[in-house]
Amino acid sequence: IATTMMATLEVIERAAKAGCNLIITHEPTFYSHQDTNDTLKNDPIYLYKSSWMTKNNIVVFRFHDHWHARRPDGVATGMAKELDWEKFYAAPDNPRQFRFPAPVPLATLVKELETKLKAGAVRVVGDPALAVRTAAANWGYASQNATSILARPDIDVLICGETREWEVVEYAQDMVSAGMKKA
Repeated sequence: IATTMMATLEVIERAAKAGCNLIITHEPTFYSHQDTNDTLKNDPIYLYKSSWMTKNNIVVFRFHDHWHARRPDGVATGMAKELDWEKFYAAPDNPRQFRFPAPVPLATLVKELETKLKAGAVRVVGDPALAVRTAAANWGYASQNATSILARPDIDVLICGETREWEVVEYAQDMVSAGMKKA
């Protein structure tokens, strides 16, 4: 059994090479939130991936909503642990909010996230010298309602896994352009 955040073709191939035939994934296998394949029936990548899985006896089980329904949330807990933030920074009333014992420059915080998460690409909106005292995290998709989190006066930075360009990203950019100390 292999576990992953996303069952990409590369992940599936690596799991099979390691002798795994069941992959538990958090995100969809086939490129849509609901993991439907209606529009992909003739898509060459979909056909390749699904036939490769069939040929190699690979089963993918999506474990999304139940994991988020745990209290505390499984993703939030796992990310805090991976960053080694759960012991020192987790706010007792909110496992997605972190209070740093001393201000951390945004550039330093970003470098820590990149390093610990082995991130290949990170997008940052905000002044690299911004003194971050409190961060809120939305480890997955940060929808438009995440703007209310960033708007809170006690939050300096919002860390999110994914978002649409015209929602939270532009909101954060407009906050910075308006002279607010946010990232």
